[in-house]
Amino acid sequence: MSKYDDIIETVFFNNYKEGEQKVSFSREEFAQACDTLNISRIKNLGDIPYTYRFRRNLPDSIKNKAPENTDWIIIGTGRASYEFRQSTPGKIEVTKNRQLIKIPDATPEIVKRYAPGMDEQALLTQSSI
Repeated sequence: MSKYDDIIETVFFNNYKEGEQKVSFSREEFAQACDTLNISRIKNLGDIPYTYRFRRNLPDSIKNKAPENTDWIIIGTGRASYEFRQSTPGKIEVTKNRQLIKIPDATPEIVKRYAPGMDEQALLTQSSI
């Protein structure tokens, strides 16, 4: 597991009560979790919820607390405050019975050469299926 996984798990389980559908927490709790876990403090604490909202799945220990056919998602509820909420699946999954449509890579050559893998918009035009 990564540092982020350890931190998000600590924050979740410090606030979660069995059967809850919403779990509130603040950005400051990430700093407290770093201290509790003896992890050097993350400089950009806001990157932790961002990571699990848009880049990475939550750890299995958190996902397993959601009832069947639901997922935990993280939403912003104010300045430096967030909430885990149960929701219908929050991630887009590939439908296996659909035909794959190939899309040409439209990444400008200069971006390919000098910033490979760094252009998030260009990554949307590429398929790894």
